Amino acid sequence: MSSVVAAALLFAPALGLAPAQKLATPSPATSAFGAPVTVEPRPGSPVITALELDSFAPGDTTLPSVWSPYFALLFSVSADTPRPGDIVTIDLPSDMRAIINNSEVSVTLAEGEDPTRIGTVSAVNDGSRVLLAFTDAVSGVRDLRVNSIVMAQIANLRGESGTYRGSLATSSGTFPVSADYSAAPPGFSSVGAYWVNPRGSSAPPTDAAFVAQEAFASQPESASAGGQQFVTLRDASRPLESDVAVLCTGLRLTEVPEVPETLSSTLTTGTPLTAGRDFTTDCGEDADGRAAVTAVIPEPKPGVYYVVSQDFAVTTLGGTIPVVPNEPPIPSRALSVYGWGMKTGAVGSPNVGGLSSVIYSGVSESLAIATPATIGVDVVRGTVPKPGTVVTGGEKIDLSLTVQNTGNLPVQATVRDVISGVAPALLEVRVEPSALGSATVSRGDSDVSVAWTGPLEPGDSHTLSYSVRVSRTLTEAAELRFNARVDATSDTGLDAEQESPEVEFPVRADPTATVSPSPSEPASSSPSPSTSSSGTPTSTPSGTPTSTPSGSATPTATPTATPTATATPTGTPSGSATPTDPTAPPTSPTGLPASPTASGGPGELGATGTDLPLAAGTAAIVVLLGALALAGDQRRRRRTTANDI
Repeated sequence: MSSVVAAALLFAPALGLAPAQKLATPSPATSAFGAPVTVEPRPGSPVITALELDSFAPGDTTLPSVWSPYFALLFSVSADTPRPGDIVTIDLPSDMRAIINNSEVSVTLAEGEDPTRIGTVSAVNDGSRVLLAFTDAVSGVRDLRVNSIVMAQIANLRGESGTYRGSLATSSGTFPVSADYSAAPPGFSSVGAYWVNPRGSSAPPTDAAFVAQEAFASQPESASAGGQQFVTLRDASRPLESDVAVLCTGLRLTEVPEVPETLSSTLTTGTPLTAGRDFTTDCGEDADGRAAVTAVIPEPKPGVYYVVSQDFAVTTLGGTIPVVPNEPPIPSRALSVYGWGMKTGAVGSPNVGGLSSVIYSGVSESLAIATPATIGVDVVRGTVPKPGTVVTGGEKIDLSLTVQNTGNLPVQATVRDVISGVAPALLEVRVEPSALGSATVSRGDSDVSVAWTGPLEPGDSHTLSYSVRVSRTLTEAAELRFNARVDATSDTGLDAEQESPEVEFPVRADPTATVSPSPSEPASSSPSPSTSSSGTPTSTPSGTPTSTPSGSATPTATPTATPTATATPTGTPSGSATPTDPTAPPTSPTGLPASPTASGGPGELGATGTDLPLAAGTAAIVVLLGALALAGDQRRRRRTTANDI
């Protein structure tokens, strides 16, 4: 069932409608020039769902009427997530004015609690606009429904009974309205009254709440008795539901040629008289001791009428509020009756003439129900492998953070996971694409953060998935730590936060990874060769047999580490060998001096552990070439010897 139909059924008993009848529904708003206006309220903001014009007293033929043109303006407002400062407006036609005597909008959120004032209803622009404005306290509620009733006073009702039709432009669209009214009852054609804003004031009352008017025929003959006297007062003989007072400075006189068609609106015809020049006033008591205001016209003009307009103040209003279970109460439409009296006659004859009259008032009220607003978020972590599992550099950890809106307000959520314990340069972080919101990775001096931000409706959730891999170049064991936190804010000003327990993963270095030795520990670049006194050079690296050449050979000292295997030729040299000077600088295989330092200069390869395989191979080749030369020389000598024999 739509909200409009629901509101119609809610108001149906008060409006005298059968359940099948519907209230007016809005049509698209139009501007003052008739052009369509697009109305796109914020989602969840207050919207008028129903508006109706009706009688304050269904079945009473005198209300509304030409004599008492007061209508009940009822409207319903719904808001899923009202915000402080949200407003609802109703602009009335030029011939209609809103009269509001109770501006407070309150709601009781829990049994036994005092009502909370969440808004005010006011009549602005001299009653041409009804304004419902929400206060800061509305941030504590959601699913709000308000039923309001204000009095609408129409100024141009004339003649016999009829139907008033009009159109009300609101912040939610335009609503057509209509209501029937009756003719003035017999005997009331010369009296009337109308309400004005503001409705009342603090005691003693100073502001006019309503204006009573009555037309009297002039009495020229009273001039001989001192003039025609007019007395206005509160009629204490009538039962009152309010504190009504006559205002001493609020009496006005207007000369008219005939009784106006209506006295229930501001007088627009006739000639206003001037106090002190055309008449005198006095504020005191009448002959019966009642508070009264008296005006005297010394020389009444024959053949005319005088309309007395008197301001009255009202300090309190009556009314009852029925309660409907599980629904916003329908504001009271009980009538308050204000008695006032006016009389005229010659000065000194206070009891001559005068007709006691009444003014009707519908009690304005706005009542609401709502659900207390709650904001909450939760975050749940998932990991593969499980927290506490030892991982090796190069292995991947898959993680997820699921954020859920556990409150009843839409929120903007931000979840952030701070990764620490390992240098950011050694962490590879990959985030899965997100269809909702946005995910980011940021690197700091000592940690890496993975974050997601996005909107969440009540009950909705979102999962942020990502992976973390520690580089295989990690050389020392470490402890990889994850700390997650989610923050949520709502448009109502409420916020929430939640942290996830810290999880840790011990990380060890990858034992299979190849790591170069530290340059601070270079390998030796020149082993110490030995020389013999017999002139036979002997190179004795570890694991290398002695080579004895048969001819003249000058082996070069090996400036490298010991090779693991070397050929072993034998023979007796025929000439003397030149021993190697152990103090001489070593030479490279190319004959150039070897690098004098372990680290090497610019453009050079330092003699570090990376040189050892090359140097050892070079030494083996040199020794092998020498051995092969000696072997060839021996074979030649044997052949020579055989030939000699």
